[in-house]
Amino acid sequence: MSFRQMTSAAAAKVVLQSKDLVQQVTMYQPGCPKHMRCLRALRRPSLTWQDDVHAAFAMIATVLSSWLKEYGIDRLPSLYACMGHMRGVVLVHAVYSGRVDLIHVVSLREYDDDPPLLDIAAAGGHVAMLTHLLQHASNTVATPFAMDVAASMGRVDIVELLHTHRPQDDSFHESAISISIVHGHISILQFFHDRQVDGVFTPDMMDLAATHGHVHVLEFLHRHRPGLRMSMRAMESAAAGGHFAAVRFLHHHYDDHHLPCGPNVMDAAAIGGHLDIVRFLHLNRPEGCTRLAMNASATRGDLNMVTWLHVHRPEGGTTSAMDGAATCGHLKVVKFLHTHRSEGCTSAAFWGAYYSNMFVVKDLRKVPEIVADPADDREQLRLGRRSTEFDGNLRILCSPVNIPAFSRLQKLSLYDNQLTSIDGIGLLSSTPLSILDLGQNQLDHLPHEVHSMQPRIGNSCNLTPILVLGRIVQIGSLRHLKELWLSNNWLTSVPDSVLTLPLLSILHLSNNRITHIPSTIGAASALQVLSLDNNHLQDVPVEIGQCADLVELNLRYHPTWN
Repeated sequence: MSFRQMTSAAAAKVVLQSKDLVQQVTMYQPGCPKHMRCLRALRRPSLTWQDDVHAAFAMIATVLSSWLKEYGIDRLPSLYACMGHMRGVVLVHAVYSGRVDLIHVVSLREYDDDPPLLDIAAAGGHVAMLTHLLQHASNTVATPFAMDVAASMGRVDIVELLHTHRPQDDSFHESAISISIVHGHISILQFFHDRQVDGVFTPDMMDLAATHGHVHVLEFLHRHRPGLRMSMRAMESAAAGGHFAAVRFLHHHYDDHHLPCGPNVMDAAAIGGHLDIVRFLHLNRPEGCTRLAMNASATRGDLNMVTWLHVHRPEGGTTSAMDGAATCGHLKVVKFLHTHRSEGCTSAAFWGAYYSNMFVVKDLRKVPEIVADPADDREQLRLGRRSTEFDGNLRILCSPVNIPAFSRLQKLSLYDNQLTSIDGIGLLSSTPLSILDLGQNQLDHLPHEVHSMQPRIGNSCNLTPILVLGRIVQIGSLRHLKELWLSNNWLTSVPDSVLTLPLLSILHLSNNRITHIPSTIGAASALQVLSLDNNHLQDVPVEIGQCADLVELNLRYHPTWN
């Protein structure tokens, strides 16, 4: 039977049983075969940022290597016919991975050298691939990135090969030497020194070595490049970073003329909490420090440093010391300064202590231990600065198992727990919560509608909606809430339901990013104190005048106001 005498079904069967015919038919169909779809999103990576290079190529290798293993390089021509951009992706993958066998499948002459193949080979660390490209890819040129990435890895063999490629170009080598200093690769420095590449050794390299604490690099530069000077940043950066060996080396090997130094060095060491360096400088150098050393140490809560400076140094501090310690909640430092120093403090200390809850007695036990207390002992719960115990869902505190234990809870503080979400806290809806402190966290919104973990009818004592009679209710169900503290978060707006809480009398929203106040502010009938300092308000709604009981309104420091 001839092909013309066949029925349509029979003719289709013959075509579909022929691999060559099927391939010709599908060639003109849109789309790509199913087994190639996983490659569609792959693109040639950029070499702009050195730190991202290896991750970008690792992602390509994860997808492409498994595909090549299953289908082989024989499928590459059909892949290129379907997705032309994959020709470049396969090539850069081959170069980075050192696979010369894949190079032969793609014509190097057709590649536009973006990103440069020599740069990719250097990033992959393949000398054989670099040699192959230098011999067969005349259209590719290495950029300073190639030398930089080789220097960062300490690959002298690649640096040497690239140096022969562009031996007279100082700009091609200068950043590579700086990068090798940052990473402490003395072998790279030795290579350039031996080849007398003098123009790329700059004075700031001593500063760079000291900043990163690489004493072996300092020793090399001191021995082989004695003409290099350094700035005041060398000693200061070494002290700030806690690099004691570098500080000691610089002190012993350079005089005052070659090693500029001032009181800022000891200041930097004190601010970083490096008492060993502070002691060394005190015993061996005359510059001393400034009052910043004690002020900053007190603000950091470093009682050991404050005590040492008080005993051994005459500079002392200012009122900023106690102000900073109080603001950051360091009660032991405040007590020490009050007992042993005469500088005192300003009113900033009081307000700092107030906002940091410094004098609040916190329950330091774990939540499971607190749950075991009698119900009468759990009317107040202060769990500030316990971020390691609370995740985004507050799963420990708001476990359904623990909820009955807080049936009398009236005051809850979760101050400074690095909370980014308050989802889940709504399970405390059955408690008579009247005061809630969520200040000094990282909340950027208050949820309008989220699903609670279980249906519950009652007054919510939190900021998460509760499912009531089939609908999701949020903060408007907090019928007992009188004080709400949300200062020092990242909020950009205030939900209407916050302002319509019937008993809410104190609302603190300072130090957020709030741009407007809803007109529903007029319905806040019980509101007496509203703090909105340091936000981004555009204007104030006239409805605020309807708050008859409002006695304190704080609206200072809005950068958007003229």
